[in-house]
Amino acid sequence: MHSIRLTRVVFTLAILCSATLLFLVQPLVGKFLLPLLGGSPAVWNTCLVFFQATLLAGYLYVDIVTRRLPIAMQIPIHAGVLAAAAFCLPLATQPSPAGGSPTLWLLYTLAVSVGPPFFALCATAPLLQRWFSETHDPAAHDPYFLYAASNAGSLAGLLAYPLLFEPLLSRRGQSLTFTAGYALTAAAVVACGLLAVLRPLSRSQPAHGGSFAIARPISARRRLLIVGLAAVPSSLVLGVTQHLTSDVAAIPLLWVVPLAVYLATFMLAFSAWPRLSSAGWGAALPAAIAPAVCLLLASITRPLPLVIAAHLAVLFVGGMMCHRRLYELRPAPAELTRFYLLVSLGGVAGGIFNALLAPTIFTSVVEYPLAIAALCWLRPQVAAVPARMAANPSAFEESRPREAGWIAAAAACGAVLILAADRLLAAGVLSQEAVGPAASMLKPLIRTVPLGAICGLLLAWRRPAAAAAAMSAALAVLPLTGAGGQVIFQGRSFFGVHRVVLTPAGTWASLHHGSTLHGEQARRIGDDEALAALSVQPTAYYTRSGPLGDVAGLLEGADRLRSVAVIGLGAGTIAAYAKPGMSLAFFEIDPLVVRIASDNRFFTYLADVATDPAIRLAGILGDGRLRLAEQPPASSDLIVIDAFSSDSIPLHLVTKEAVAMYASRLRPGGLIAFHISNHHFNLGPPIAAIARDLGLVAAVREDLDVSPLEAGFGKRPSTWAVVGQAADVAALRSAKPAWRPIPVPAAAKAWTDDHANLLGAFNGW
Repeated sequence: MHSIRLTRVVFTLAILCSATLLFLVQPLVGKFLLPLLGGSPAVWNTCLVFFQATLLAGYLYVDIVTRRLPIAMQIPIHAGVLAAAAFCLPLATQPSPAGGSPTLWLLYTLAVSVGPPFFALCATAPLLQRWFSETHDPAAHDPYFLYAASNAGSLAGLLAYPLLFEPLLSRRGQSLTFTAGYALTAAAVVACGLLAVLRPLSRSQPAHGGSFAIARPISARRRLLIVGLAAVPSSLVLGVTQHLTSDVAAIPLLWVVPLAVYLATFMLAFSAWPRLSSAGWGAALPAAIAPAVCLLLASITRPLPLVIAAHLAVLFVGGMMCHRRLYELRPAPAELTRFYLLVSLGGVAGGIFNALLAPTIFTSVVEYPLAIAALCWLRPQVAAVPARMAANPSAFEESRPREAGWIAAAAACGAVLILAADRLLAAGVLSQEAVGPAASMLKPLIRTVPLGAICGLLLAWRRPAAAAAAMSAALAVLPLTGAGGQVIFQGRSFFGVHRVVLTPAGTWASLHHGSTLHGEQARRIGDDEALAALSVQPTAYYTRSGPLGDVAGLLEGADRLRSVAVIGLGAGTIAAYAKPGMSLAFFEIDPLVVRIASDNRFFTYLADVATDPAIRLAGILGDGRLRLAEQPPASSDLIVIDAFSSDSIPLHLVTKEAVAMYASRLRPGGLIAFHISNHHFNLGPPIAAIARDLGLVAAVREDLDVSPLEAGFGKRPSTWAVVGQAADVAALRSAKPAWRPIPVPAAAKAWTDDHANLLGAFNGW
C-alpha cells in the first residue's frame, strides 16, 4: 500500500511542478518582452501562440516516442532532452527590433530563449501519464486524473506570478528561481521513470478497467471533433484577453486572469467534480452568453467588475462545455498521447487564428464575437439536431428544407437588427438632442432587446440551431457598426485596432483605440470660420488651458521651447503648439497611427505644421524610449511621454532608468511631462519616487473639472505629472498654483527595469 501511495504521490508532484513552471514562465517571459514592444496585447497573444505551438511539438514528440520505443529507452531520451534544454537557463532576451516585423522578432526571441526548456517541460505531463498507466497503481487504468493535477499546477503558476514573484523578486531573481525549479522537476521526472520501470503493471492485472468513449484508434470524424472542441475555447480565451485588456495596462496580473479561468475549466472538466455533463453546461450557455453579448452590442465597458465577470462567465461556461465533452470522448490509455496531441493541435489552431491570421485578415477584433458564435454551434443541443435526423432518415429528408429555412431566416434577422440599430444611432435619431436624458438608456436597449427577444423565442420554440444562427449573424456584423458616429476609417495593426469616427454632424473627427480617445480635431466645413479657427488649436487632453498648456506656456514665456520630443503620436494634436523656429520630433511605435495622423482626410495637425518651413518636424518610428536614447544629450527643452497602450502608459517608459535617460536629453531648465490619465492606476507616486532617487522633483495637476462650454470646444479631463530640477518645477507651481507636489513615503521604492510593484499603484476597479 505504501509503495502504491508513493508512486501516485511522486507522479502527481512531478506533474504539478512541471505544469507550475510551464505557466510561471509565460508571464515571466511576458515581463521581459512586453516593454520592448510597447506593451501591446498582441505581444501576449503572440507569446501564447508560440507556447501552444511548442506544446504541440512536445506532445508530438511524446506520441512518437511512446508508440515506437519501450519505456526503458524513453527514460534516458527524455532525461537527455531535459538536460539539453537546461543550457538555455537562466532566461535572457535579445535586444528589441529596430525594424522589420515585430512578430517575427518576437517568435525568434522566444525560440532561442525559453523555447527549449518549455518544450522539455510541456512534454512531461503526457509522458508521465503514459508511464503511470504502466505502473501497478490501481488507478493506472484511467490516468486522466493526472491531467486535472497538471492544470491545477498551471493555475498555481499563473496566480503565483502576480501575487508572489512579481512583487517580491527582481527579474533576475525570478529567472534564477525558475532555473532551480526546473532542476528539481527534472530530477522528479527521472524518479517517475524509474518507478515505472521498477514497479510495472503486473501481468495478472487488467490493462484497462474503465469505460471510455473510444476503446479503439480514434476515427477521423472524432479527431476533427476533438480538434474543434479544443480550438474554440483557445480562440475564446485570446478573444476575452484582447477585449478585457484593451482599456487596462499590459501587465501580467490582467493578462493572467482569462488564462487562469481557461485552465480552471480544463482542471474541473477532467476531475470527478462537478459531475455536470457537457449537455448540462450547454443548457447553461445561453444564460452565460446573454450578458456578455449585450455588453458587446451596446459597447458598455463600465462598471469594470461587472464587465469582467460577464466576459469571464462566457469563457468559463463555454470552456466547461467544450472541455467536459473532451473528457467524455477520452480514449483508453493506449491512445492517450494521440488524444493529447489532437487537443494541443486544436489549441494551436485557435491561437494561430487569433494572434496571427485575424490581425491580417480583419480590420477589427472579429475573433472574439466569432468564438462566441462558434460556442453556440458546439452546444450539444445543437449537435443533437442532425443526430436525431440521422437516426430517422425519412424524417430528415422531410424536415431538412424547413430547418434550413429557419436557420437562414434567423441569420438574416440577427444581422438586420444590428445593422438597423446602428443606422438609427449614426443618424442621431436617438441622440440626447432628439430624445433628451433617455438617450443614454435607449441606445443600449435598441441594440440588445430585439435580438434577445428573437433568440429567446427560438430557444422556446426548440429551434437551437436557428437561435445559434441569429446570434452568429449578429456577432459577425457587429464589427461593421460605428462608435456613436460615422466610422470613416478602421484599421488594425500588431498594436491594436484604430478607428477614426465622425460626429453625426460631421464637425469633429476623433481617433479611438478600443474605447479610449486618442485625439480629436474640429473639421473645416465650408466657410465656418469658428470651426476653422478651432481646427488649429490643441484639443482633448492637450488644451492650452490644461496641464500641458501650463508647461508649454511657462517654457515659451522664458524662450525655452525651441525643441520638443514627444513619445506617442496619436492624432498629432501636440503639433498645434509648434511655432516658427521650433524643432518637433514625434516617436511612434505603430506605423498605422503614423498613417492616420498624416492623412489629411482625417487630421491636419501635422500637415498644418509641415507647410511652415520655419518649423522642423520629424517623425521617428520605433519604441519611444529606445529611439529617444539615440538622440544627442541636452537636445530637448520639453519631453512629453504620451505613449498610450489604450488606457495606460507602458511600464518601461516610467522606470528609473528611463527617466534618467529622459533627463539626460533635457537642456537646462527643461521639463519632462507625463500624461498619466488612468482609470485604474495611480502613476503619480511611482514617478515621484523615481524623481526623488534621481535628485529631481515631481508635481501633478489633475484637470478633471471640465465645463460644458470647454467640452464643446473639445477639452477632455486629464491628469499630468512633470519632472525636472527643483527650481524649474517650483517656477511652474508658482505660475500655476493648480500644480501640487506628489507625496512619497520615505520607504517607497522607485520602479526600475528589474523590479516594479505594479499592484502598489493599483487604485481599484
